[in-house]
Amino acid sequence: MKNKYRNELKIINHITATERYKMVFICSIILVIYGGISAWKIDNFFDSIMIPFRFSVFNIFMFSLLFINNMNICSTFKNDFSFYIMRLENKKEYIRELLKLTTFMYLFHMLIVLLFIFMIFLLTNFNNLDIYAYQNYTISNLTYCCFYLIRYIIYGLTIMLISSLIYINTNDKITIGIEAIFLFLFHGLSSFNSMDIKRVSLSLWSFFMTKIYESFTYEIVSSLLMLIILEIIIMILYRVAIKNKRVIIT
Repeated sequence: MKNKYRNELKIINHITATERYKMVFICSIILVIYGGISAWKIDNFFDSIMIPFRFSVFNIFMFSLLFINNMNICSTFKNDFSFYIMRLENKKEYIRELLKLTTFMYLFHMLIVLLFIFMIFLLTNFNNLDIYAYQNYTISNLTYCCFYLIRYIIYGLTIMLISSLIYINTNDKITIGIEAIFLFLFHGLSSFNSMDIKRVSLSLWSFFMTKIYESFTYEIVSSLLMLIILEIIIMILYRVAIKNKRVIIT
């Protein structure tokens, strides 16, 4: 078990040492600074945190960097650690190892992004920590801020897992093509998703934008339904990957 953890740590260190990861890291910091500048006019600390994560432009660049980072993880693990993959027992172990790497690297990256976001707003909007009823909901802006960020992180993780499974089942070109469609729809549906939603929504992109539901209960129901759909997609792709004959570890 210790050897396994040691090997995983070596893989993570190798990935974070690649030029592509360094480029993603630097671009992410620049993007966070841009997000911070875009929310400087918002006086409240909790409200300002959500602003960058609701901009379509910010999200397009954010997910572009996440996709590049995830592609780097998948390709580096497959190409630079083939000797390690060959020692795995079966395809399930290979898939699980890659999904574990995807999860860890995504959470690590998002932690860095959030820390820099918090640091920027601590320096600019920390003097206003007012807590009040958010929109037409029966919860505070602080509660909704926590809810929104947690949902953002969870949805982002499921999208990265889906991306990794698509890579396993196909190749890098098809994966990039599907990711490009996802990013295009982010932009293409931004005007459509600007309309208020009264009840349930199953548009994935709408959860990364400003939406006002009839009540917070409807937003929770929509969020859970969308999460279930994403989980089903992950399970289907996982089962397909296990049975996919082009996925080999020897």
